[in-house]
Amino acid sequence: PGATYARPDAPAGQRYKYRPVHSIVYPPGCLQSQIDECRRPGGLVLRDDDIAVTTYPKCGTTVMQQIVLLLQRNGNPQGISLDATGSDTPWIEQVASGRDPAKDRAWLDTLPARRVFKTHACRHLFPAVPSRNGAVCAAAGARLVVVCRNPFDACVSMYPHARDKPVFEYADGEWDDFFGLFMSGQVESGCFFAWHAAWHAAAQADPGRILWLHYEALLADPHGTVAAVAAHCRLGLLPSGTVDAALVQRVVAASSFSAMKVQHEASAAKNHFRPGKSGGWRAYFSRAPKEAMARKAARTLRRAGRALGTGLALDAWRALARRV
Repeated sequence: PGATYARPDAPAGQRYKYRPVHSIVYPPGCLQSQIDECRRPGGLVLRDDDIAVTTYPKCGTTVMQQIVLLLQRNGNPQGISLDATGSDTPWIEQVASGRDPAKDRAWLDTLPARRVFKTHACRHLFPAVPSRNGAVCAAAGARLVVVCRNPFDACVSMYPHARDKPVFEYADGEWDDFFGLFMSGQVESGCFFAWHAAWHAAAQADPGRILWLHYEALLADPHGTVAAVAAHCRLGLLPSGTVDAALVQRVVAASSFSAMKVQHEASAAKNHFRPGKSGGWRAYFSRAPKEAMARKAARTLRRAGRALGTGLALDAWRALARRV
């Protein structure tokens, strides 16, 4: 399918350009045919030592990429690049949709172990060859790290992201309109709630391969979250099999907002860095949108049983729903 607009009749700068991939909203440069090629036999085959950072946009992608790369490099941030088409953490969907897709997919196969990928894909469109039994991939040793975030903050963070990226042609988009797009699933990666519900189910079914984390938990307990990522991905382990606490400390320091802002200020990823605080949504939401979001979140929580995880993030989602 060709690129289209969520608001075709709106003035220029308010139309929100995208490309549908099996009815899911993707950035205009992503191609359905090439994403499908990644999933077909002969496409992108994950290896047993691969790691995929898997997130809905603006839900902790960049910081989790940094954490995984730091764990690989003994906590040293020197030389780390978060370029979407670079070799450190290539964004599969974008690389696969390049000028020479076959060549670019072949390039992914040349990357040395351990490869770290980024993806914003829905569960059913994960851009790698799936296993025959329906698992996300055939490589039992591959590790996925799925990071979720409460929908209020995610929506608010996506709004300037959509305005800042010229590809969306939404520089003059207004908040009320963007909220409507978000609630109807007409923003990048589609419906926030369906995305999380599907990945949560996958994580419940395959906990050895898929680690389910919450951005709120990362903010509240960065040491515990980094240790969980290290254990899951088998990175930074001591001979005893335990996580190296000194390495965790270095990774926490080098993945803070201030450290990353300085490190990547001159890079193409610099516009991805926002304060990333929890609770900033209150400055944007009037009562009616708050109530609409809370109702949709509550329905998602009920359908997911124990509600997209446990502990801090579950309590945060429920508290948000009660508070509004």
